[in-house]
Amino acid sequence: ALMDGELVAEITMDQDGANTGSAYAKLSNPASRYAMVGAAARVTVEGGVFTAVSVAVGGLTPKAQAAPSVNAALVGKAATADNIAAAAAAVQNDLGDDVMGDIHASADYRRQMATVFVKRALTKATERAG
Repeated sequence: ALMDGELVAEITMDQDGANTGSAYAKLSNPASRYAMVGAAARVTVEGGVFTAVSVAVGGLTPKAQAAPSVNAALVGKAATADNIAAAAAAVQNDLGDDVMGDIHASADYRRQMATVFVKRALTKATERAG
């Protein structure tokens, strides 16, 4: 954790290796372009099977959060559109009662869109892992 007066000066991330892809998908506020719902996904696919999955969502709650239910629903499964769709729906298990609503989108709408944008991010990440 950062102390008062400190700021992050650099972030270093590993590059995606072979058979690994990542993607970000968001529903933007039309005026600010900030994410009302955002989903980030990183997947590794070997032999047509997901061997590693990491998904996080943001814009729905006061801070971004991991989506372990989505990850668990895909690891060990075939990299198919049906499996991606089923796993994306599992994001609902990871969202608590603190999903935000405002004049741009209700909490219920954001919750529904979480599944849509997790699916989009997973689909694009899987294509890139190709």
